[in-house]
Amino acid sequence: MRGLLLFLFAILAVLLTAACWLYFRGSVVLRDASDRAVRAEFVTASGSIELQRYPGGIFFGVPSADASLRVTCASGRTVEFGYVTSHLSVWRLGGDLGC
Repeated sequence: MRGLLLFLFAILAVLLTAACWLYFRGSVVLRDASDRAVRAEFVTASGSIELQRYPGGIFFGVPSADASLRVTCASGRTVEFGYVTSHLSVWRLGGDLGC
């Protein structure tokens, strides 16, 4: 029993450390409630970097430079908004992304 508690504590410590690292390093989490966004990307002066897409309309990325966010909708419409940079977290979890 003691070993199980120690194991669970270690797992919790790793998850908490990872969450803190992502928050203070800077991360972007976008959730499209309408699930009509097909692509999200950072737009920098040197080009664009696509965010990783997960089920449920969730997009995730870690910016390495100053950028804005661009979302491409299933209809082909693109919406550009926001400002992201490293060491700044943007977590937009509610509502739609403009699609």
